[in-house]
Amino acid sequence: DGGPDPCCQFSAVTGERPFGCIVCSKSFFNKYDLQKHMRVHTGETPYGCSHCGRHFKLKSTLNVHIQSHLGIKRYSCGVCGKACSRQEHLNVHMRTHNGERPYRCSFCDKAFTQSHCLKTHMKSFHPEKQAS
Repeated sequence: DGGPDPCCQFSAVTGERPFGCIVCSKSFFNKYDLQKHMRVHTGETPYGCSHCGRHFKLKSTLNVHIQSHLGIKRYSCGVCGKACSRQEHLNVHMRTHNGERPYRCSFCDKAFTQSHCLKTHMKSFHPEKQAS
């Protein structure tokens, strides 16, 4: 009938994860989740964007990506109204309002809203302290 496998439903209830990855030993409630996980190891990206040709491991990631081509921005800032296509982008934007700067330089008193800003700072102001 195509419905959920009763065996898998039972596993989820009991907490048993009988489907194990042979590469990293992570385990899953059902075979489908294990198959999706295996793409981490194989690099398989079966879902392609018809707009730009970019490929993704998960269909849900492709769907979010397609929204960027269509200009769909479902998340908006309650302070200034800025709209974002992804919740993560709105979270980063909110730091401009709340002053949060979670990425701190360990060599001076500078702090940044995004990790790439800290990396740029390190290359510019502390290049000799970069890990090689």
